[in-house]
Amino acid sequence: MHRIIFLLMLFVSSPLSATNLLGQLTPDSQPIDIVYTWVDGNDPKWCEIRRETVLKQQDALPEGAISQNRFRDRNELKYSLRSIDRFASFVNHIYIVTFGQKPSWLKPHPKITIVDHTEIFSNKADLPTFNSQAIEANLHHIPNLSERFIYFNDDFLLGNNVSSRDFFDDEGKLKVLFSSWTTPKGSVLPTESAFRCAWKCTNRFLDTLYTAIKRKAIKHSPYALRKSHMVSLEKVYAPLFKKVSSHQFRNARDHVLTNGLVQYIAFHEEQATIADIRNMTVHFGDDLAKNQKRLDKVRLEQPHTFCIQDVAETTNAMLDLQLYVFFEQYYPDLAPWEELEISQASGNQHR
Repeated sequence: MHRIIFLLMLFVSSPLSATNLLGQLTPDSQPIDIVYTWVDGNDPKWCEIRRETVLKQQDALPEGAISQNRFRDRNELKYSLRSIDRFASFVNHIYIVTFGQKPSWLKPHPKITIVDHTEIFSNKADLPTFNSQAIEANLHHIPNLSERFIYFNDDFLLGNNVSSRDFFDDEGKLKVLFSSWTTPKGSVLPTESAFRCAWKCTNRFLDTLYTAIKRKAIKHSPYALRKSHMVSLEKVYAPLFKKVSSHQFRNARDHVLTNGLVQYIAFHEEQATIADIRNMTVHFGDDLAKNQKRLDKVRLEQPHTFCIQDVAETTNAMLDLQLYVFFEQYYPDLAPWEELEISQASGNQHR
């Protein structure tokens, strides 16, 4: 029932902009690609560039904009890719968008392409960037990216078999998973997290474009997207995309583009529908016992998708080991693009 009420709330509003904002929806059976954002947060060169860029910032950064857990290495990418290999046979190609880096365990493979930030940012003055929302504003610029693609943070993993119809329906509409959390509105406050600030800006934009309503957040789960949607929106709302792209760190004037704005506009344009796959979010913190209970629940329930959300205050070898054991038990087989390593050290992505 709550889904019906939510959809009614979406469609009672009429767009104040031109119709067909996203263009004509074309059902297709074309390939579906996967896109990751990733960076090796342990790379000394990257760390020094990040430090120098922070010192040059003119604007005050919102809470959490440079938190270590956004870049901490727990080898999520390696196991997320294993989950693709095991549970998503329909995937065509995988793009890893990064900061001129390559995972040490990744060997050349025809199914995977490393994409440097310089290849997708139109304005090179926006680089270097340490802002996932800025990177997300440019994902549709990836050379040779398919029309339909699924965007993964590297802490998103598949826990069960999925098909293309779990992400796009027969008409080509996006399938979207909503959380129970109602997103915030009102003025941006200096004490708020960058994520809350971005949602306030996004809600203000959507309330102007459509009738003001309460909006649920999008779940931390792989995001089904269409390249044509983002191309059209960037063309119509170029200043918004340019603004977000220019923020080298999370900014109080950011917008949630690939996990909020695009989906809500798609709903208003009748090009999205509600997904029905099972998803879980694991808050992975400093308490080993609580972590284990949450990981055991994932292993027991085997949801289609789950997110390992790193909320630990400190880097801890015991936490690394705990997650490593879970990953190796859930995904014991190497993917065909993996080099066997003695060391388990790797990289991480912007979160």
